[in-house]
Amino acid sequence: MKAKTVFIFILLAVSATSFSQVWTKSQMDKANTAKNISYLTKTEKEAILYINLCRLFPKEFSELEVSQYQINEDYEDSVLIEFEEFKKSLQNDLLNRKACKALIFSRTLYFDAKCYSTEISKVNRSGHDRVNCKKTNYAECISFGQKTGKDIALQLLVDSGIKSLGHRKICLDKSYSKIGLSSNKHFEFEVCAVAELQ
Repeated sequence: MKAKTVFIFILLAVSATSFSQVWTKSQMDKANTAKNISYLTKTEKEAILYINLCRLFPKEFSELEVSQYQINEDYEDSVLIEFEEFKKSLQNDLLNRKACKALIFSRTLYFDAKCYSTEISKVNRSGHDRVNCKKTNYAECISFGQKTGKDIALQLLVDSGIKSLGHRKICLDKSYSKIGLSSNKHFEFEVCAVAELQ
């Protein structure tokens, strides 16, 4: 009886641990490369933080963040099914991915991202068709409709509906070392964000 009680206690303890895992302070500090940039918003800092957590700790990110990530259930079934497929592909990708260095904040990339997030916030424009902002060779990601930095990062990483997985590949590319990210109000989707990597 005593052995059975101990076994049940251990089982419950293991279950509780698996549900209460969180990022450690050390992990957060390592990923939070933009925390001291005074002119960034909380949303912008958080988006960079979560992209970096994914780069630094891919397996843990899959377990702690991607597994819990959901989109609004009001979407059509086809959208929900597609999202689950892309989410699963990200989980598989992260389980087999080696860690790479965190992205360091770049003022130059930030102001480039800010220019384009401002430009697309006011006009109906798809993709990366710059008109008023200088064309660059930076790797660029655009997010729409996500109100938190965490959701911006996860939208780019899941990359649902993008067969090339371009945003995911850019965010996790080990050859990039710098990032600038700007979020803005959007006339149609409430929020847009632009990330530039180099």
